[in-house]
Amino acid sequence: MTSSIAWAMKLILMNKRDQISIYINNPTRYYLLCRIVNMGDSRSPDLKFTDVSDYGYITKVGRYDGTIKPEDEIDFASKKVELSYHKDGSPLYKSQNKGNYKPLYSNFMQPGFRQIPINDCSDILPLINFQIRRPEIYKSAKLDTESTKHKVYICTNKILFTEEQQLFAVIYVRHKHIPLTRISTNDYYSDILARISDETDLCIFICRHSYPAPKPYYDLGFKGWITPYPCNSVSFCNQKSLFDEMVTKLHHNIFDGAFATYINILGDGELFHLTEEKLLVLDEIDIFFEGIVNPVVHKPEFTKFVFEIFKYNPQEFISKPFQNRQMALKAIWDTILYEGKQRNWFN
Repeated sequence: MTSSIAWAMKLILMNKRDQISIYINNPTRYYLLCRIVNMGDSRSPDLKFTDVSDYGYITKVGRYDGTIKPEDEIDFASKKVELSYHKDGSPLYKSQNKGNYKPLYSNFMQPGFRQIPINDCSDILPLINFQIRRPEIYKSAKLDTESTKHKVYICTNKILFTEEQQLFAVIYVRHKHIPLTRISTNDYYSDILARISDETDLCIFICRHSYPAPKPYYDLGFKGWITPYPCNSVSFCNQKSLFDEMVTKLHHNIFDGAFATYINILGDGELFHLTEEKLLVLDEIDIFFEGIVNPVVHKPEFTKFVFEIFKYNPQEFISKPFQNRQMALKAIWDTILYEGKQRNWFN
């Protein structure tokens, strides 16, 4: 992971007090995932994650797996836990202490524990993760009004984001020398939220996930078996283990330089929605290019032409017999070559 890709992306630089509200848009409604505020500046980011609602309790150890049992030692409880990733790398929870007005602060691991400061990010730095077990219990939300200091970011994917689909989401920092694919598919979603310094971006990755059902336990007071209620949860990341998992599982698509170049050309540097129909078109183009020697038009640019022609009805192309599909691509190829010679595109 050493290549570099530069794109003229329309991204804000998060300066002091700038914030982003992140929403999930499923086919029927919007719900708020969180708001991110930079309490520092672009030279020394200090991020606060607010309005992470409907997450229930935080246990004494500062880690919450989405279920609470009577024997758990609950340190504090709130439906609006706040997480701060400070400039020195200290990860802190903030909440009300069992109904008191005085906020309670809790370190992710133990008092004085520090993770990697954002300024020291040299590749990928996971910050917080969301374990979305039950999307339907999120409250519907109205979109915030945007301003120069407040950006609204909407994650939209009608196949991936539904009321039933369990999800895992991570917000992380990536150094700009790491390739990044801005893409949305039926299985995952990857994009850049904002620039947080000259060298780093704040990013989001969401994917399908299956969580084990809560296990029943015997309650001595109730004298019966109880199954815990499955909730959504948010937590700071175990940076080493999640870094290893992301690099291992996403190196062939999200962090692959060639794939990132291809997809980012198709999307003009913006998020590209790769539907199943578009994926079938890509398969046809791959077959077509097997017979092209020393192409004067590279595959990503040719693919853009094809998608532009069939963007409103790719099914029209896919439904053709194989020979007709290849003939259609050959006709587009010949047209590009002819127009290119007439207009001196290849000189």
